[in-house]
Amino acid sequence: MTFELVRGANSAPEKKLRYTPRLGDFSGDGLKIEFDFDHPLYVSAGDEPDKIVAQFTDPRLLLDPNTGMFIQTPGMITELPKMLLSDDATEVLGASCFLVASATNTMIVIFILIAFSLVAMTKSIWQFVNTIQMLAYLRWMVEWPANADLGYRCLDYSVSGRLQTDIAWNIYEIAMYGENWDKKLKSDVEGLPAFIDEQKNLPKALGVYTFLAVLILATMIYVLVLKHCKSKNLKMRRTYNLLNRKLYYNTLLRFALEIDLKLTHQAVSIIWFIGLSALQVSVLHGIFLILMIMLPIGVVSFLTRNRKKLDERKMVARYGTLYQGIKTDSWWTAIYNGVFLLRRLFMVCLVVFAND
Repeated sequence: MTFELVRGANSAPEKKLRYTPRLGDFSGDGLKIEFDFDHPLYVSAGDEPDKIVAQFTDPRLLLDPNTGMFIQTPGMITELPKMLLSDDATEVLGASCFLVASATNTMIVIFILIAFSLVAMTKSIWQFVNTIQMLAYLRWMVEWPANADLGYRCLDYSVSGRLQTDIAWNIYEIAMYGENWDKKLKSDVEGLPAFIDEQKNLPKALGVYTFLAVLILATMIYVLVLKHCKSKNLKMRRTYNLLNRKLYYNTLLRFALEIDLKLTHQAVSIIWFIGLSALQVSVLHGIFLILMIMLPIGVVSFLTRNRKKLDERKMVARYGTLYQGIKTDSWWTAIYNGVFLLRRLFMVCLVVFAND
C-alpha cells in the first residue's frame, strides 16, 4: 500500500507531520491501518483537516466475494481529526492548558499594572503605550492557549487601532469592489505565516498609524500656510509658533518611535516571504525597512554627538521626545531609545526568521 498525506489549509509544515504507518488489525473482511505521528498535536491544526490518501499498489490483494475477480480500488481518503499525545493525556493536557492560560492572564494583568505605575511615575503615556506594544508582540514568540492569545490580540488592538480602522477600510473596499470585497485568491494566503498582515495593503496593515500620518501631513500643510500668513494677524502668528514648536520635531520623532515596531515587522516579513513574487510590493517595503534600520542608528548618533547639549531648553523643545524621562548624564543612558529601537528590530528578526 501507499499512503499520501494531504495538508489542509493553513496546516502545520510538512516536517511536523511525519508519521509511521503500521498494521492495526487484519481479518478476512477488514483491514485497519494505524498511523503514529511524531508530533500528533500538529495534525489538522489548520482551518481544514489533514487527509490521508491510501491506495493498494497490487490489485491482486482484493477480491470481489461475489465474482471472485480482482478489484482495482481508487484511493481511499480519510480525514484526520485533531489529536492528543495519547488518550490518557487528555485530562492532564486540559489541566495544564488551564494553568498556563491562568498564569499568562495573571502575567498580563501584572504587566499592565506595572505599565500604569510607570505612567504615574514618569508622567508619560508613551511609556504605557510602549509597554503594551511589546506585550502584544509576544504572541508571535510563543503559541499561547486560546484565551491568553485572545488577551494579547486585545492588547494589540488597543495600540494599533486595527479593530476601528478595519471598519473604515471595509466600507471603502465594499464601495470599490462590491460583494467580492473580502474574497482573496488562495495563492494570496496559502503558505504564509499568520503574522503576515495585509501583504498588498500596507496602509491597512498599519492601522491607526496611517490615519495619524495623514493627520500629521495635514498639520504640516496647515503650518506651511500659516507661515506665509502669520505677518497679517497676531492670532495666526501665535498659532503658527505653537504648532511649529509642537510639530518640529517632537511630534514627528514620537510618531517614528511608535510606528517603528509595526512597520519594521511588516517590512521584514513581506520582503522575506513575498520577495520577488510581488516585486513592487517588496521594493516599497524594502525602502521602509532601510528607513527603519537607519532610524536607531540616527538616534544613537544624534544623542552621542549632542549629549552635552541635551539639557538646553532649545534642544528639549525640539528633540526632547528622544530622551524624555531618561538621564543624560551618562553616555549609556542617553542612547537608551536607540538601543530600544535596535532591540525591537532584533525581536522582529527573531519572529520572522525563526518562525518554524
